[in-house]
Amino acid sequence: MVPVSSRLESLPLDRLIAQQAYFVLYAPRQTGKTTAMREWANQLNHAGKYIGVLVSMEAGAAFPHDVGRAEDAILGDWQQDIRLQLPRTLHPPVWHTEAPSGQRIRTFLTEWALDASRPLVVLLDEIDALTGYGLISVLRQLRPGFSACHLSCLAQRRWLSQSRPAAGGLSGLLAPARTATSAERPLSRNCAPPGDDGISAPRGQPPWPA
Repeated sequence: MVPVSSRLESLPLDRLIAQQAYFVLYAPRQTGKTTAMREWANQLNHAGKYIGVLVSMEAGAAFPHDVGRAEDAILGDWQQDIRLQLPRTLHPPVWHTEAPSGQRIRTFLTEWALDASRPLVVLLDEIDALTGYGLISVLRQLRPGFSACHLSCLAQRRWLSQSRPAAGGLSGLLAPARTATSAERPLSRNCAPPGDDGISAPRGQPPWPA
């Protein structure tokens, strides 16, 4: 298997950032996804042009049927992640949003992007740890929330259509499975499921409910 760090290096990341795009990084456990993304976020911050941050979605997994508690758990973890990775001058203006359940993650990202002194590059780890209503809600929030960020990456161990959310699942809500790689397809702001190299091409329909 090609190391994750090598796969990231093969992507036209500067062009993706300029397009305010996103991509999905797909690989099994213990293959270096988190380490590679953390290193890349550090490089972005040291360059001084962007705010790069790696945050985890895993805390929301404990609340598959309670969207509000899942959001609060995720944002609580994000607060710790951001404080450890970024200087105070780059922190969000507020840590806790008064937005209603089902809108908190979107509101948090939007408010931070509007206040930030640099464009945001947000790397989301363990997105596929979420299930149930929590997964569906988070994906629906991220779709418009990405417009506030210059680039976002979703890292996962499996394609989201393999997750098992409640209330009928994601059948019919996710993009159809099509194989593509970033080298084979033109760039856009959407992405198809991953190809053999584990990286989805930024094209087609987004990997979340409409």
